[in-house]
Formats: sequence, C-alpha cells, structure tokens
Amino acid sequence: MKRRKRKGPRFGPQIDLFPREVAVDHLDPRAVLGARTAVRQLARVRYADETITHMIFADRHGVYCQEHGPQCSAVLSSGLDVKRKQA
Repeated sequence: MKRRKRKGPRFGPQIDLFPREVAVDHLDPRAVLGARTAVRQLARVRYADETITHMIFADRHGVYCQEHGPQCSAVLSSGLDVKRKQA
C-alpha cells in the first residue's frame, strides 16, 4: 500500500492562546499637535496588560513610537498605513 504525500502544511497557522487586548485610537494630528505639524497620521495604542500609552507617529521619518522607536510592537498594532522609512 502506497502512502500519499501531503500537499499542504501538516499543521495550520499557530493561534495565540492568550491574545493581548489592544485599543487603538486614530487621532487628528492637526487638532492634537497644532496646525503646523508635519505628522501625517497619529494613533494612541493601549494594551490591557500595560499601564503606559504608546503614541504612534507617521511623518517624514517613518512610523515610530514616541517612547520606544520603530521597533515597538505598538507600531504594528496601530495599523497606520504609511510605509516605514528604509534604512
């Protein structure tokens, strides 16, 4: 008896057993930072298990967290659709 080869992956995508609750507020940069700001998009990201609020900016420098920089996980959670600046 011949064995059949599997055509797809053996296991499906890994699910997150304990997903982080995240709240994302997209803000108007001109209302928050002033009329002369160069920021194109602004978001506030809050994780349920953290006490700090991440402010995510999208401007000519790319997309970054005010406190942690572009490597912050909140940058991906913010959903801002501006491409990051290539280094």
